[in-house]
Amino acid sequence: MPVVTAALILTAALGVLGISLLAPTRTRTPASGRESLSIKSGEAAPMLAAQEVSRLDEGVSSADVLDTDGAPQDPGQLAGAAASALVVLDLRAEDDRPWREARGIVVSSEGVVLCRLSALLGAYRGTCRLSRPREGKAEILGVSGTLDVFDLALVRLSPATDARGYSALPVAETQPDVNASVFTMANGRMEAAVVDAPQWRGPDGIPRILLAESPPVSGEAFTALDAQGAVLGLCKVESNDRFLSDDRPRPSDGFRVHVDPAAGLERALDDPVVWTLRELTLRLYDGTFQDFFLRGVQAFQQKRWRDAVDSLEKALGRVDVDQPDPADVALATADLRESYLEEIRRLVESRRVEEASRLIESALARFPSDAILLLALGEARLNLRDWAGAIEALVMAREIEPNGRVDSLLEKAYLEIAADAARANDVRAQELRLVEGVQRLPSSGPLHFELGKLYARLEAYDDAIAYLHRASELEATLRDAAEGLLARIDDVLKRRDAVVVPIPQGSKSIRTEAVVDESVTFTFLIDTGATYTSIPADLARTLGYDTTSVRLPRVTISGVGGVFEVPMIRLASLNLGGYAVRNLDVLVLPKALGPDFGLIGLNFLKHFRYTVDATRSEFRIERP
Repeated sequence: MPVVTAALILTAALGVLGISLLAPTRTRTPASGRESLSIKSGEAAPMLAAQEVSRLDEGVSSADVLDTDGAPQDPGQLAGAAASALVVLDLRAEDDRPWREARGIVVSSEGVVLCRLSALLGAYRGTCRLSRPREGKAEILGVSGTLDVFDLALVRLSPATDARGYSALPVAETQPDVNASVFTMANGRMEAAVVDAPQWRGPDGIPRILLAESPPVSGEAFTALDAQGAVLGLCKVESNDRFLSDDRPRPSDGFRVHVDPAAGLERALDDPVVWTLRELTLRLYDGTFQDFFLRGVQAFQQKRWRDAVDSLEKALGRVDVDQPDPADVALATADLRESYLEEIRRLVESRRVEEASRLIESALARFPSDAILLLALGEARLNLRDWAGAIEALVMAREIEPNGRVDSLLEKAYLEIAADAARANDVRAQELRLVEGVQRLPSSGPLHFELGKLYARLEAYDDAIAYLHRASELEATLRDAAEGLLARIDDVLKRRDAVVVPIPQGSKSIRTEAVVDESVTFTFLIDTGATYTSIPADLARTLGYDTTSVRLPRVTISGVGGVFEVPMIRLASLNLGGYAVRNLDVLVLPKALGPDFGLIGLNFLKHFRYTVDATRSEFRIERP
């Protein structure tokens, strides 16, 4: 925040308020803890007709109808004078696009306008549309003073072409008393009002002038004047225990009208421009919710999707600080999502898939559980041949909202990533991806078929038979190919002999050699009473398995030393004399149990037909 270069201190009855006249600062409205009001307005306040605008255009200025002796003014003349002093600031962005329009009131014939400070932030230049002469315009030179605690600013205009200067109302030098008669201007009409409290602390705890409920004041009230026609300040509407921004629709009841007092700013009326609009924006402006929200909604309506995304993202990033209306937040969120989807569609149609992918990832940072965005990300990554990334996105989309489109794309991703592994001669990676695909998509015929083909090539015939049969059942178009492979496997199996393991005389165990993961030959005992196959921890480490991961399932077993909880891993394969099982779950036994051999249990043996012949002292394993 810039250092305040000059300040004017206004001591009020209920406290001291800092008034920065040279270095404006941002006004923030904190959340309130006060009970919300439930106030209904009564009958409409009496309207005081303004003088004919044509008379003002003929050269009658506010100075012609206002006295300076402090006496109450004629309401009709006062209405005409106020109408001629009301102006509209046409503010422009850096690229000269319309930024916003803001209301103001001229408070010096030298061309000084009282307006909202927050309305200026974000503007780089602007003009002022005058009420007199009709359709007259003046350039905005910059800001000469601010009262940031009340969100007020003084804007200086280029010199007037009329020798008498601009039509203006003076700034009140003091605040009114309780029950003082005042006037408010609403949509060019003047309404009588009464001061309820000159120093009322509103939802943000800052003392302002509070107007009474009777006579009722319009929610459209913009500025308040005292009985002598001097400007008290700009009106602020409170509804449901919060202040409404100037661009919010005004409620018809249940609101109170406050006045941000301009007393104190009259001392800066003759000061030169301190900052241009550009300098003010560059120094102070990082954007408010409402600024970005309005720009985003405008871009959305004009179908400028990328601009809408940028502005609405910035708006939602300001929610915690600015505490906007929840309805605006909901609308910004809905428009942002739609803008993301439209811009993504546009990029994809333009074949800018990589750019679309990056934008989808940005969208998912805001909408992480949006199934449509996740599906779009999966499709984009498929087009970029990022199979693993596509699988990740599509799996998440499927968990949120399963549908046939997701399943079709997911199947394609698994087939492609397995094919890439095959081309790289990484059989294990190919197998794992196909197994994962089958587990996620149990009704996918092509995944079952590819896994069956792989197992046939690896001579894991029993697994191959199971997957090929399932593929034939799931996909009629695969039936002929599956049956052809099954016939060739059957020919091989017919020629395969049973494996016979001799049992030494007097031995109580059946010991044999088996190949683990197609790489290590190891000694195993065959135990037809054991549920699981197991291997020593040393062998698991030799094979490269991490048995310390907390993600591994655990199984409780009993041993000589007591009860143990051991990890379970999945071997790539276990092959006993040509009879192999792929992806076999095995227990890893710690060194404390002292085994120097493995144990082949029922989860391996159940895949085959086996017998123990005590008379011949042999164990036999053969095809089912």
